[in-house]
Amino acid sequence: METKEIIKLILLRRHKGILLKQVNYVVNKVLIHQDGEFDIITCKTKSDAKKLYTTLQNFYESNDRMKNILFTGLVSKRNRTELYKTEFKRIKKKQQFKNNDAFLKELKMKSSIEVLTKFNIPRISELTKRTNQFNLTNKRFEEFELLNISTLENNFSFSFSLNDKFGDYGIVSFIILEKKSPESLQIINWNMSCRVFKRGLEGFIINQLNIYFSKLNFKYIHGKLIPTKKNNILKDFLKIAGIILDDSNQFCIELKKIKINKTFIENE
Repeated sequence: METKEIIKLILLRRHKGILLKQVNYVVNKVLIHQDGEFDIITCKTKSDAKKLYTTLQNFYESNDRMKNILFTGLVSKRNRTELYKTEFKRIKKKQQFKNNDAFLKELKMKSSIEVLTKFNIPRISELTKRTNQFNLTNKRFEEFELLNISTLENNFSFSFSLNDKFGDYGIVSFIILEKKSPESLQIINWNMSCRVFKRGLEGFIINQLNIYFSKLNFKYIHGKLIPTKKNNILKDFLKIAGIILDDSNQFCIELKKIKINKTFIENE
């Protein structure tokens, strides 16, 4: 399929309300994610795949109307008072429910997934520096480090934003994975803001990773928790998401076999 035909197809789907989520490339394949569907374009060479990816990126960055679809994500600083007011509304609403699942369903949560871009890197760098409780390896990243990571072909990086009926949390989670073999990946780090604890986002993220990497024929995702005084709570979150740590705090997610996490978050 020619580049012009791919762009035309993407624009046609957008006109029908099917939103483009992300574009990435692995070896000689370009992956296009639109509302839960993954199109895989096989190119003749790895160089051709990279060229197609770059062409698509340049297209979106040169088209102001389309920027917000794929390569944006930076959240502007918002007034703390307004954030507190919004959170108070959530707390007040929760008091009306005896069942937590019913409350989560009522929130009508949606999450958008984005790759690393020059637009969201500042916010993600800030997130990695401020997150202590849900920080798998306790790594912190400067903006230039994230920019470098975004250029590495064996790395996969995703940010997750969350919004609900009361407002937008912005980017609240970030994960970096590195390809270790044709069928396995290693989590370099995973952060999540404490502002969205107990929303089921960790389970949603595992579900999305399962879908995405299964499509690429990966079988395993490995990870290791580096314990600190502040991130012990992470063990409970991982357990809820179906991830069990061994005695050395390592874990292995077997894709396609791990249980699908119950979540009330929709892929936006």
